[in-house]
Amino acid sequence: MANKEAVMIMLDVGRSMTTDRQSSAWLDAAVRAVTLLVHQKILAGAKDEVGLILFGTQETKNDLAGDGYSHVVVLRDVITPDVDLLTDIEKIRPGGSDGDFVDALVVGMDLLVKKVGSRNYQKRVFLITDAGCDVNEDDLHTILDKFNEINAVLNVIGVDFADEDEQQDRSHVSETKEHNEKLIHKICERVRGRVIPIQNALDLLSFTSSKSIVQKSNYRGWFEISRHIRIPVWSFAKTKEDTFPRMAKISKLSQESSNPDTMAVKPERSYHPVDDPDREVPFQELSKGYRYGKTLVPFDKIDLQNLKFTSSACLQLLGFCSKDSVPRQHFMGPVDAVVPLPADDTASQAMSALVQALENSRSVAIVRFVKRANGAPQLGVLTPYRNAAKGYQYLHFNKLPLHEDLRQYTFASLGENAPRKSHQPSQPQLDAMEDLINSMDLTINANGEQEEALKPKRTYNPALQHFFACVQSRALHPERPLPPLDPLVEQYVNPDKFMLERAARAIETVRESFHLVKTEQKEKEGKRRFWSDAFAEAAAGVQLDSYVNDDAKRQKLHDGLPEGGRRLSIQSLISEVTDVGSATPVEDFNAMIARKDVDLVDKAIEQMQRQIVKLVNESVRDSHYSKALDCLKALRKGCVDQAEVEPFNKFLADMKKNYRGSKRDDFWRLIQSESVSLITAEESSDSDFTESDAHAFLMTDVIPGYLMSEVDGDDDQD
Repeated sequence: MANKEAVMIMLDVGRSMTTDRQSSAWLDAAVRAVTLLVHQKILAGAKDEVGLILFGTQETKNDLAGDGYSHVVVLRDVITPDVDLLTDIEKIRPGGSDGDFVDALVVGMDLLVKKVGSRNYQKRVFLITDAGCDVNEDDLHTILDKFNEINAVLNVIGVDFADEDEQQDRSHVSETKEHNEKLIHKICERVRGRVIPIQNALDLLSFTSSKSIVQKSNYRGWFEISRHIRIPVWSFAKTKEDTFPRMAKISKLSQESSNPDTMAVKPERSYHPVDDPDREVPFQELSKGYRYGKTLVPFDKIDLQNLKFTSSACLQLLGFCSKDSVPRQHFMGPVDAVVPLPADDTASQAMSALVQALENSRSVAIVRFVKRANGAPQLGVLTPYRNAAKGYQYLHFNKLPLHEDLRQYTFASLGENAPRKSHQPSQPQLDAMEDLINSMDLTINANGEQEEALKPKRTYNPALQHFFACVQSRALHPERPLPPLDPLVEQYVNPDKFMLERAARAIETVRESFHLVKTEQKEKEGKRRFWSDAFAEAAAGVQLDSYVNDDAKRQKLHDGLPEGGRRLSIQSLISEVTDVGSATPVEDFNAMIARKDVDLVDKAIEQMQRQIVKLVNESVRDSHYSKALDCLKALRKGCVDQAEVEPFNKFLADMKKNYRGSKRDDFWRLIQSESVSLITAEESSDSDFTESDAHAFLMTDVIPGYLMSEVDGDDDQD
């Protein structure tokens, strides 16, 4: 079966699409349908290809123009769709000529045959027209034969077509349009096509699928009932959660460049010790460790190979049990359909007999399922499924939980067994809740007829739909804000309005029967965390007793700790800080200036200054500004505490000279907004500056005398 599709779209932009009665509303709806079609194909992946033809245009641009096929323009050959095609579709305007859909079909089929040829493609043609203009039917039989020859599917999206299910006012419809509509229906009958009203097409196309689904088996092997009884089967995924597409990381700098095609970035991962974040550990020196309590147990590559569970692919019967003994809430994960081997009559007979026997006895099969070699074995249940209308008979596989998967929670007893009478509902309360359930029955429509609502095949994920709409909007209009939630998608977010109206009385009765009070909860304040915080927290709780030598263990006294000592952990094995690193510069700086065993104040100040300059200069836009500002504040406080006024004031003057009015002026403005200025005499007796001097330094171009001479005499910071 072909997993590639070639789609040819033919759009009528002729004068009948923009009549005085509808202005350009019909054309706008048709363009909207084309946009949604292309949008679907872009999201489906790179395998599908799309071509676009306009007919009813003033100009002519196609390979058959010399044969008399005029007013037909090939806007896009059959190639992989992209954002440029969507941009071109947005620019479509009324053509102003008569739109002959037969000529468009001839040109489109010629282009499709030349592109696809004998290659294994699914071929589909979309004709979007109101059929309001005269057409030339001379080549019609040739077109029909070509459709059947290449096995192409025709879908006609009819604009203002007669709907057989509804009574419509057709007094405005011309004889030409009525004749052409009947002609299109005859064409569809000949080529197994279909006609879809424009509004129905828009409703269907408004919901986006992230990808086209290819029928592919996930297991091909034997269903082993015993050593001597085996049925050849295939299994296919019946349900599977559709997740958000992965978002690629791009470069902000490249995004702003003149060549945005180079926005893609390649991630590089590096590893650093907790005690020395500036030192990189080579990948060859790494090994994995697993927690055993609070102990890290290392495993090398050979150990990891031995850790893997080995098994062969199989589907083995463990036994049968009553259907009622397998609780529905124990079904886990996606569902697989297990079918007999295609074209194997014996396998089909055996599967049919098993399905009917299980159904008649209300039993299910408990099995062990390993889908691929060395995969994790699954405990599951096979449930019989029969569809008499379509003749389907096969088994549904549902994964069952093992002991580790179960959550044994204890809840308070309710109802008749409730220990407190206040927990037992009264009869009026039971009646009120029953009325609520009946009034919100999803199997009854607005007309009181039996009709299932919220069918899975017609109910779409609102989060995914909104995501796709936002991606399309941002791709076409980067400067616009993201669109709001589509009204059609919003229907799946909120309860049905008619149902709420129908259940209004029952809802009010429930409200009066149960005195429910909303409990207000205070929102927890979020705290920003960095990767270094996670390392520090993890390190504090991991014990390394198992890997400390015996001499170290013998140092413990009878009470478990040496005098003045502490329990061994990663933090206790880390040496004292001797450098200001890039991971936690503020903590490193404070630790260095606080040391009593050695004087590291000058070194700490110098290294902190380097880290601040590095953070600012290497920042992408303002990504590192917040961290650099925190470092600057810590440096200022440390210099005040250590009476090192002159180094800070000189450094701040140097930053003002280098950043004010330059490409990093935004960082200097951040310093101004945070009022981080010179250290004044009020803060330290070693300073000669007043509060007014500090304010003038921060807000004006003035740099005080001796700082100016020092700055001019020093080299600029890198």
